[in-house]
Amino acid sequence: METFGQALNRLRGAHSLREVARRANIDVGHLSRVARGRRPGNADLARALDRALGTGGQLGALMAQAQPTRFEVGGELDLELHDRYPRESGIADFYEALHSIKSTDS
Repeated sequence: METFGQALNRLRGAHSLREVARRANIDVGHLSRVARGRRPGNADLARALDRALGTGGQLGALMAQAQPTRFEVGGELDLELHDRYPRESGIADFYEALHSIKSTDS
C-alpha cells in the first residue's frame, strides 16, 4: 500500500514542495518531513493538500483507509498512534513488545 508521503509526491507532480506548502498554508519543513516519511500525515493535512492540489480528496481517502492502532498497556497507558506514527516508524512494534512484557509480568 502506498504511504501518505509517496501519494503526496505522486500527486504533486511537477509542483515543488514549497509551492504546495504555500498553496495549502502549511510549513514547508513539516511538509518535507511528511513527504519523506519522517512524519505521518493526518486528516487535516490531507484535506488542505487535496484542496491545494485539486486531487478530489485522494489524500483524504488514503487517510480514511488507514486503520487506527490502539495499545493499552496494563491499563495505565492508552495511546492512539494512527495520526502520530506510521507503522514503518517502529513505534507500533515497540508498544506491542511493551504490551507483551506487561502481560507476562501479570
